[in-house]
Amino acid sequence: MYNMLTGIRIAVSRCQAKINRPLTEQDFTARHKYSFDIVGNELTPSARYDFKFKDYAPWVFRELREVHFSLDPADYLLSLTSKYILSELTSPGKSGSFFYFSRDYRFIIKTIRHAEHKFLLRILPQYWEHVKANPHTLLSRFYGLHRVKLPRGQKIHFVIMNNLFPPHKDIHESYDLKGSTVGRIVPPAKLEQNPRAVQKDLNWIDSNRVLELGPEKRAFLTEQLRRDSEMLRDLGVMDYSLLVGLHWGNRGNKENVRGSTLRVFEPSVPPIRRKTTQTKDGRSPEAIAMRRIMRASDPHHLGTTLDLPDSPSPSMQTVAPSTPAHSQRTRPRSGSKGTSNTNSVVSGNGIMQQAHPTYQTPPHSSHPLHQSQPPQPPQPPHLHHHPPSYTPSQQPHPTQDRDHFLFYQDEGGLQATDESNEEMDVIYYLGIIDILTPYGGLKKCEHFWKGLSADRHKISPVPPSEYADRFFGFMKAIMRGGEGGARFKAE
Repeated sequence: MYNMLTGIRIAVSRCQAKINRPLTEQDFTARHKYSFDIVGNELTPSARYDFKFKDYAPWVFRELREVHFSLDPADYLLSLTSKYILSELTSPGKSGSFFYFSRDYRFIIKTIRHAEHKFLLRILPQYWEHVKANPHTLLSRFYGLHRVKLPRGQKIHFVIMNNLFPPHKDIHESYDLKGSTVGRIVPPAKLEQNPRAVQKDLNWIDSNRVLELGPEKRAFLTEQLRRDSEMLRDLGVMDYSLLVGLHWGNRGNKENVRGSTLRVFEPSVPPIRRKTTQTKDGRSPEAIAMRRIMRASDPHHLGTTLDLPDSPSPSMQTVAPSTPAHSQRTRPRSGSKGTSNTNSVVSGNGIMQQAHPTYQTPPHSSHPLHQSQPPQPPQPPHLHHHPPSYTPSQQPHPTQDRDHFLFYQDEGGLQATDESNEEMDVIYYLGIIDILTPYGGLKKCEHFWKGLSADRHKISPVPPSEYADRFFGFMKAIMRGGEGGARFKAE
């Protein structure tokens, strides 16, 4: 884990040190490599042992973070490279992925399989276009794609993503909804043992749950779900789901949910030893520039908009410092459209080069979902976005960076409303996750095999077109005014 955090800090700092510029076609396939050793030098710090780090498409993810997801670079580095991070107490999920949370619970570091890594790189241009055209998209927000190569040659691929659930609100119930009903249930006995388990489609249907949204919010959510599912269908993706977290206002945060489900993980940070770069006059301009940006991005010197603790919460279990063996344990299983123009840009080594054609964003339509700010009148007041004003003694709330996104503007989520658009007692935290599974040979075999013993239209692995239609139909059905999810049950 220390390798991941060290690599993130160096790679992001280096990219941030350069002047921003328009993206080129080559930026989507760019790969920046970094080597770390026990000695270190003026450009990279010393490490506990030798390892290599690779940063994929750094300029694309920088634009996604800063321009489209409104992340402050300093806050991003501070969150991910602090003294400690958080990890789940439970074992890895069905996919074999490990999840780590940033200190402030805003970001997720998730290990992925090599096939998922390659697929994300392949669809990155289309993903970028979709995010630009749909600023309120519900798709997972990818902030970075990286790889660590450990001493014996093991490679760990991982992504940095948004955490849908807020750092300041307990999530009392959570559901993973696909629109499939074959085997999609968490048994009551398991729920008794672990009331915080993520429930599934049949649990939602049997509990008579409904997405309680008024006419305006319901219309906007339906339209965004349609756009996102159509985009995933066109990419040949299936097996994604809508993650829904429920926070009940009358229950508040008394249950300390995260204190019982997370533990503190403190990566061991070795002392930094540097060697002098050999230059004619003993001073390397590149090293001087890098020292300056590294000092500026040092978490100990960065400002923060969050009231973060200096030490782990007593309610969280402390874990021993990271070791090479632990890092190896986390190893996972094994065309954009637009016009172009030509500019001169400065390459990483300071040499002027002819730029490749740059991508231009198609003009946004006037539809509210195309606007980066929530729609204005004639909509009701609860859909308006008013930038918060804080007195000097006040701290901005932890989800302020996503306040201007339509489905995350109510304390980081979407407040339930009745038919008169009056607020109700629950906040929904929702987003589309697991979007890196194409309908390939393995899924086709799974579709055939499961279809022999169950309704092949109700099972999870179905072709992308059918999956998207079923997913969208199910989400419409479980909203207020819909026909309910019972009709999706297998007979």
